[in-house]
Amino acid sequence: MNYINTHNLGREQWLALRRGGLGGSDVAAVLGLSPYRTALDVYLEKTGEKQPAADNRRMQAGRLLEDTVANWWALHHGARIRRDHKIRFHPRYKCLFGNIDRLIVANDKRGPGVLEVKTTSGYVYKQWQESGLPPDTHCQIMHYLNVTGHRWGRVAILVDGYDLHDIAVEYNTAFIRQMTERLLDFWHNNIGKHQPPQPVNENDLKQLWPKADADKIIQADATALQTIDKLVDVTARLADLSDTKKELELQIKLLLKDATVLAAGDTTLATWKQNRDGMKFDINKFRTEHPALYQNYTEMSPGSRRFLLKCGQEQSIENN
Repeated sequence: MNYINTHNLGREQWLALRRGGLGGSDVAAVLGLSPYRTALDVYLEKTGEKQPAADNRRMQAGRLLEDTVANWWALHHGARIRRDHKIRFHPRYKCLFGNIDRLIVANDKRGPGVLEVKTTSGYVYKQWQESGLPPDTHCQIMHYLNVTGHRWGRVAILVDGYDLHDIAVEYNTAFIRQMTERLLDFWHNNIGKHQPPQPVNENDLKQLWPKADADKIIQADATALQTIDKLVDVTARLADLSDTKKELELQIKLLLKDATVLAAGDTTLATWKQNRDGMKFDINKFRTEHPALYQNYTEMSPGSRRFLLKCGQEQSIENN
């Protein structure tokens, strides 16, 4: 059997099943195409070293609207759909699974298809129209086609809560082959051998090395020395540009004086607006006058690591 029925499946059971393989929401992260997660995030979740991200309002809204959007799409296209209620596994690779939003029942002799439901804003959807499906959504539905063996799918998109759109997706043999190879390599060589993937951003570094060893020194090799030289050069150029920018801004502000807008006819060139007055909490005064109360509402937070370039022009970068 290539699926598990999700009827009466508790959340803990469902989460345990998810840790046993790679699902649609993991694919783009493993491939380095997700704007929200990295391969290291997936690795830490699958190995139990990190809990999946908690629900947010956007995720909750998407789930609550899923049924409405799917039924609206089916009505609009005269299609028949069915809730799947299954965790489906790839017929050959059991570490690849998918929870499809809806199954599109066979029509026009095409065989069944996969319906993925999304909700988004008009601003985001305009980018989709210009550039096509975002990579994470494309990877997700390709993964579902790979797992189910179906050859086509649709993405139903509710824009701004009232505007329904539809994007067709066809099975892409070359993409799916490469995607499957990457996923299997990650599952067997990273997760299976308990080898974290290479960090790709600052957050990855913090997850792997949350604390600094004050006594540890690394000797720079040739590659590190070349990188330092490049960083010194870029830092110096940025400092020059920053000074030039400040000087040019000052010249424009001298033109504006107490005016808010600099214009050329009907075209606004620059603004120098006054922010609204606001209240500021005087924490030092509160700590002095109410030390016990202040102590009750403070807690220890981990110190941030501060990066300092010690050769060439010194530059401080705070890693918060």
